[in-house]
This record gives sequence, structure tokens and C-alpha cells, in this order.
Amino acid sequence: MTEKLEQQQEQQEQQQEQLEQQQEQQEQQEQSNSRLYEIEIREGALADVPIWEEHKRGKNWFAEIEFDLKSPGGLKRKFWQLAKGPNFFYIIPDDLDYPVAVEFGADYFTSGKRRIPWRWYGVIVNVTREKVIFEKWKTAKGAIERARELKEKINRKEILRKKAEELQKELAKVLAELEIEESK
Repeated sequence: MTEKLEQQQEQQEQQQEQLEQQQEQQEQQEQSNSRLYEIEIREGALADVPIWEEHKRGKNWFAEIEFDLKSPGGLKRKFWQLAKGPNFFYIIPDDLDYPVAVEFGADYFTSGKRRIPWRWYGVIVNVTREKVIFEKWKTAKGAIERARELKEKINRKEILRKKAEELQKELAKVLAELEIEESK
């Protein structure tokens, strides 16, 4: 009887272990579901967009996003200014602080005023003079969490650099004092 109980318990432990491994693999897969997407910059504006509704009843936008339960869709949006002229889409703001989660929106409205939404989520991970580099994400939640994770890494690196600089200055002072003492 106890042998059967032990076998059942062992099977349950193995099943639990398999379940944990599957969850871990799923989390890794979700993280690796991001891919890089580059958009050229011309005259300080995006020269392309991943989605766009061309119909006259279409509405397009591009915004930096963050969670905000009081805002539509639970997202606070900081909209980028639409550029004027052909082949220019959105003007890159001077105060852009990346990494930042973003949303491209392209909605189509039917003649019956029904909205057909189309979204593209990502994280701006780098900006050069020539291009903006995004990590594409399936959901706003994934993009926002990834942007926060990247910001935390950057903040930790900055804190460690500052500490290293302070320690180097302190070490230089100590070495100077030691040199003076040894020269006496």
C-alpha cells in the first residue's frame, strides 16, 4: 500500500516538474517572440511605419504608451506629431527617452461607423541619426514590461558606474596619501 502511495507521489512530483519546465519554456518563448524592426529617419521624422490605414475613413496614430487604468484601453498615450509631406510619417520628439513602449494604431471605420482596429506594439531600443530600432511585441503589456526591464538595466548600470567613479577617486586619494607617507 505504501509502495503505491510512494509511486503516486513520485508521479505527481514528476508531473509538477514537467509543468514547471513547460511554463519556463513558454516564458522564454514569449521573451524570444520579440524581433527587431528598423525604420529609417529622414529630416527628423519616421520615413515608414509598420501599419497604416489609407482609406479616408481611416485614423492613424503613433504614441508612447504606459499603463493607466483611467485612460482608454488602460493605456496612457503620448502621441507623436504627424509629419507633413509625402513619405514622412511622425516627427521624432526632441525629448525622446528610450527604451520606451510604443503603439502604432491604424483604425478603419465602416460606413456604418463600426471601428475595425489594427495595432502594432513595440519598444524603441535605439535611435541613431539614420534609424529607429524597435523590438516588436504582440501585446501592449509585453512591450511595456520589456521597456521597464530595459530601463531598470540601464539605471543599474548608471548607478554602478557612478559608484565605480567614486571608488576610483577615493582610491586615487588613498594612493596619493600613501605615496606621500612613503616619500617621508
